[in-house]
Amino acid sequence: MHLQLCLILVLALSVAYCRNVDNSKKSLISDSFIARINAAQSQWKAGPTKFSTWSKASIKRLMGVHPDYFVQIKHVDPLVHDVPNDLPVNFDARDQWPNCPSIKEIRDQGRSVIT
Repeated sequence: MHLQLCLILVLALSVAYCRNVDNSKKSLISDSFIARINAAQSQWKAGPTKFSTWSKASIKRLMGVHPDYFVQIKHVDPLVHDVPNDLPVNFDARDQWPNCPSIKEIRDQGRSVIT
């Protein structure tokens, strides 16, 4: 009888604990996750990044399209352009405008705030 009561109590506490754990605050990229990736393949080596300490909610903010985007563009008519027949086979803006400093610039697009 005591064993059954203890088992029921342990199960109830574990269910209550699991409901209170906020999985969005837990890090997705743990050391054990990195070790499993490296054990599964040998072509490249996974390692910790700046995202290792980020929560799932923080990482999700960087992925996909902002939900309001589709509402904002709902009434925008698409632009249609005629494609000329004399387009070059290859085009590299770095070769075309070598003195333009912004072409070689790589901008940080992370953690941008959408208002």
